[in-house]
Amino acid sequence: MPGGKTMKKGILSLLLVLFVFSSACIGNIENTHTSCTSVSNGPANSTYPLTDVPYGVIELDTLADYGDVTVVRATYGYVILRNNTKVFLNVSEAYFFPWGFVIVKTVPDTRSIPIVNASFDRNYTEDSRNITAMIGVTKIEAYDYGGHILWVHESQPPYIWELKLGRGYQKKGISYPKVLISNSTDYLFVAEFSRSFGNSITLPSFTGNTGNCLCIYGKEGIVRRFEFEKKYEVENEFLQSLGDYTVLGFQVPCEDGSPEYGRIMIFKGSEIIFTRSFERDPTCLCNVIHGWARITPDGCVFFGLFNGYGFYCRGNFKYFKNEKD
Repeated sequence: MPGGKTMKKGILSLLLVLFVFSSACIGNIENTHTSCTSVSNGPANSTYPLTDVPYGVIELDTLADYGDVTVVRATYGYVILRNNTKVFLNVSEAYFFPWGFVIVKTVPDTRSIPIVNASFDRNYTEDSRNITAMIGVTKIEAYDYGGHILWVHESQPPYIWELKLGRGYQKKGISYPKVLISNSTDYLFVAEFSRSFGNSITLPSFTGNTGNCLCIYGKEGIVRRFEFEKKYEVENEFLQSLGDYTVLGFQVPCEDGSPEYGRIMIFKGSEIIFTRSFERDPTCLCNVIHGWARITPDGCVFFGLFNGYGFYCRGNFKYFKNEKD
């Protein structure tokens, strides 16, 4: 089974330990309210992004068949057959459901976003203010097969950061959240994880409307949402689906960059059928969660765990350690 990515290390992580933080690692928080999403309804008469099928588009294999709607992969985009009419979906990637389809795009827009000033001198200081800037906004849009918009999800905004480290060293950048998307038979899953600045693993305190979250969407819009602890930048995160089943996993580090705990959530449809936090094993110099999973057609799930893998199937969970260890 494939392993996880190497644990993050960096000089700024070490400086955080030496000069700033003395608190113990904390657990995760979950609730049903989050500031990670912005959901709105679009115009009811919109038929974007469906057009007539242009010349040169060659139909390939059938991607999905929902009775009165058939989706065909093309040499570019998709051809949708509905009521004996063909239309063209002019996107490179889309997610399809019995109730409609979802597209993802990034558009420029001018927004008010935080700018975080962090200084590592004798003491660590951090402050924030808002600034107006043009940024890339990730929009996830859902349409029915008539081309009428159903709902829109906007990813949480980025933040600009300015870092001062001692005398003469200054760096400036922008941190966008990492967005993971996956779809089961009827639902779209969107996970967003805030990114830190520089080589630090600690998330700024003054980033406003940001966080680590999971949102589940159906035809009518958001169905469920979860918010997770956001003190540190998570790692080894993954989100994947097969049929009716979806699995989300991630690892939360401690303040020195070593793993503190990992989290696994398995869904059937929009319902949780398995969730567990795995605390680090002090006897194992290993990741807790390794950033991968495999789902079988009947909903059993393998995922990288400690020095082996976890296996969930039909309500039962087992851990298997690699024999060579």
